[in-house]
Amino acid sequence: MRKLRKETFIGTNGNETFRGDAQNEVIRGNGGNDSLNGAGGNDRLSGDDGDDVLRGGGGDDRILDGDGNDRVFGGAGDDYIFITAGEDFVDGGEGADIIRLDGDTTDWLFMQGGDDPGEIYVLQRGDQLVTIENIELAIFDDKSVSLEWHGPLISAFI
Repeated sequence: MRKLRKETFIGTNGNETFRGDAQNEVIRGNGGNDSLNGAGGNDRLSGDDGDDVLRGGGGDDRILDGDGNDRVFGGAGDDYIFITAGEDFVDGGEGADIIRLDGDTTDWLFMQGGDDPGEIYVLQRGDQLVTIENIELAIFDDKSVSLEWHGPLISAFI
């Protein structure tokens, strides 16, 4: 991984691990199966290609998963998480977290899982499958949907 500036890191096509600090970092994994951890600060993480693990940590982070089957953990703070492709797991963590998904709401099948209503949601569009928890708002191309529901839902097109 080469260091461009004090707070900007860009990986290679190999499998890499990077952990930031309390500063506001920009961390891009590029290819490979990377593990990126922003730690403190308001970070920008991008996994790009590969099956990545992305952790925002403390602060209000912006996280882009990229291609591959990724695991995204927002951590504390109000995070904005972009999901683009693959079979992904997203845990927003503490704070008011937002997930951004491509396509209209009618493109996605929405299912609820877990023991408690509102605990875990699974969204599916074609081959893309996204399991989310601790996310308060989902933004699609056509509208936004609150995920703070208080009743049973088996599945629905939203």
